[in-house]
Amino acid sequence: MNATIKGIVGLVLLLSFSVAGCISTRTTRAADKADERAARRKERLAERPVPAPADDGSQEPVSVMSINGETLTIDDMLRPVRRDLRAQAAAMSPAEYRRLLMETIERRVREVARDALLYRESMKAVTEEEEAYIEDLVDQELRSRITAEFAGRQSRLEHYLAEDGISLEDERDRIRRRLMIMRWLQLTVTRKIVDPTRGQLEVLFEKQQADLAKPPRRDMLIIEIATKTENAREQAEQARLALIGGEDFDSVARRFSTAWHRNKGGAWGWVTRGSVVERLEPAVDELFALSEINVPSRIVETPEALFIVQAAALDEGSVPDFYAMQSKLVVQFREEQFNRLVEKEVGALHAKAEIRPANINRFLISVFNAAPKPDLAVGPPSRSP
Repeated sequence: MNATIKGIVGLVLLLSFSVAGCISTRTTRAADKADERAARRKERLAERPVPAPADDGSQEPVSVMSINGETLTIDDMLRPVRRDLRAQAAAMSPAEYRRLLMETIERRVREVARDALLYRESMKAVTEEEEAYIEDLVDQELRSRITAEFAGRQSRLEHYLAEDGISLEDERDRIRRRLMIMRWLQLTVTRKIVDPTRGQLEVLFEKQQADLAKPPRRDMLIIEIATKTENAREQAEQARLALIGGEDFDSVARRFSTAWHRNKGGAWGWVTRGSVVERLEPAVDELFALSEINVPSRIVETPEALFIVQAAALDEGSVPDFYAMQSKLVVQFREEQFNRLVEKEVGALHAKAEIRPANINRFLISVFNAAPKPDLAVGPPSRSP
């Protein structure tokens, strides 16, 4: 739930401003649009007939579930993800796809169930004026999408949606429901969010400090000459003299190095201390002793090889600064607080909800069986009741 909810904080705040600040100044809508909205509202408020499965202890799969009287179908679960699932079914092995499919279905059921709970609450207190404003936001979002993604042609959007069995009104309803939920979250959750104290920010900073720190690193060029090579020391000295004389590292490495990276002109890439195998650590230590780029090191000798290294680039890393990060930490603190509050609200709604079937696996298995499959059948999931 966190990943889905986290991204809507900004939009919730937008609705908070817009609904509170703009609705009161709306002009009277045209009669035909008002009638159209009223009809849609009446339809949405009416309970959908629910062929709710009986909770009689049966383990047989069912094709619908209901939450507080709202029917949720297999198509409700699969429609937004079917296109991606088809692509994944063709690209992944059956075993990998099976795991992905179960994760996707379980996530979708949680998301749809959560949204059903929140949407029902959102409809309880919405005024016609607020709903009219949200209807305008739906229009704006669709127009923006048509302009940005479909060259300004609504027919192209409709064709794109139809490929997944979605009508334009279905898409309008999806957007409308999302905005209605945002409005409800603003009224019940956002107003409860408080700004963090300095102490709370410091705790959050300390938790992230190690992950945010960037260690020093070097872009390493390396010549490695195995000690068993005839005249290995002499070869290494000739290579170093060539570098000091201004010869390109690439050509010197290709001529003298005996290791696999000779074919790359000695280019190794970025390294940090402790990031290489033990036998290369003396060479990396020497690399970090260099303070300039394009300057060859001394010859480093180990029982296995002689090394000459050079830094193509230096990066001294960075340590996160609390004061520079404060604004980001405040946003993160508020987002985490928002997610916790939403989880609490959803938990309370779920505890009071009438959900059928009680054994949700009966519905999960039906969704699984209806989902796109790879060429090799993978069979239904095995889940404990």
